[in-house]
Amino acid sequence: MEEKLAVSFSRKDESLPEELSGEYDLTAFIGEHSFIYCLRDREKDRFVAAEVLKEPLERVLQAYPWLGQPFRSVHLVIENNKSTLVPEMLYEDSDRENLLDFTVDRGIREQILADHLQHPQVYNLFAVPEDLLNRVKAAFPTGKICHVTSTLIETLWINFKNRLSARKLFVHLRDGSFDLVVYDGAQLYYANSFSFLVPEDVAYYVIFVMEQLGLNPEETGAVLLGQIDRKSPVFELLFRYIRNLEFASRGESVRVSPAFHDVPEHFLYLLLNPVLCGS
Repeated sequence: MEEKLAVSFSRKDESLPEELSGEYDLTAFIGEHSFIYCLRDREKDRFVAAEVLKEPLERVLQAYPWLGQPFRSVHLVIENNKSTLVPEMLYEDSDRENLLDFTVDRGIREQILADHLQHPQVYNLFAVPEDLLNRVKAAFPTGKICHVTSTLIETLWINFKNRLSARKLFVHLRDGSFDLVVYDGAQLYYANSFSFLVPEDVAYYVIFVMEQLGLNPEETGAVLLGQIDRKSPVFELLFRYIRNLEFASRGESVRVSPAFHDVPEHFLYLLLNPVLCGS
């Protein structure tokens, strides 16, 4: 019997069998106290299940033993705010610690991984607690690991590169954190992640960054992704300052089960549009 978990969102196709076969692709976003996953039926070429759980990995694995079975592919995304971008020409693998420690307050028992991003040509260095990384590798030995900001930056470039002629903000809301990315045309201009406690924190950081970058809230538009909607306090606050707000739409190639048809396209945007850069 599956153990009762704190599930804040769940969608599953009616045709999804109780005993899964190896015909599915698994993508999971893993934090120290969160686990978000989706399943894609490769034969039908569509996403058939997704859940957002506010639970640590070990509890999820206990409740969902089927996660231990082989999948056609396994992509794992680490969710935290301990990352930094380094231009390709300045990157030295032997200097990982110094490069990351320059901007990130790293814990004692944390391992440094690196994603190589093709667009732009940078390395994204990020720290992962050793105990979490060991649990992830033990549970998903064939999984390809990357950082949430890596897949966000690459995904935005793929989906928006031909639609950007001026600077535009992208605000990706997660649980207690958000990622702020600015593209100038097809070129990455700014990227950072912030923790927040109240909606006012999000508005403060967004407006502060815009001021620092010389962006006019009356002229510069913002695209919203993730855990936000028109009725949320974060949206209401941002709309006071940024008049041109829009929600991201899923890529045209993304196909989903009918179980997802009532879900706003921006809500699971990164989960269903991942461009994964493995470490």
